[in-house]
Amino acid sequence: MAADEVSNAGEEKKKEEKKLRKWRMPQEQIDLILSWSPEPVRPPRYDVDIGGLQISDALKEKLRRVDAEDAVAKREMDRYHKEQQE
Repeated sequence: MAADEVSNAGEEKKKEEKKLRKWRMPQEQIDLILSWSPEPVRPPRYDVDIGGLQISDALKEKLRRVDAEDAVAKREMDRYHKEQQE
């Protein structure tokens, strides 16, 4: 019985040591991360002349609305990211 108790005590100590482990990062890496620009890097947008497409006027109007909503959402997302990095 005594051997089992000693064995369990050793395992508990190991678990406790793992909880206290700290991970460290070099200062150069921290500085690099903090220097990142809050401006997002977006892939280039492929502008298409919606008026030149051979689709119905209703669909053209829907595409214009979606495009406008997309621009608003991107501006809001950029504002949020910039706010979080300040």
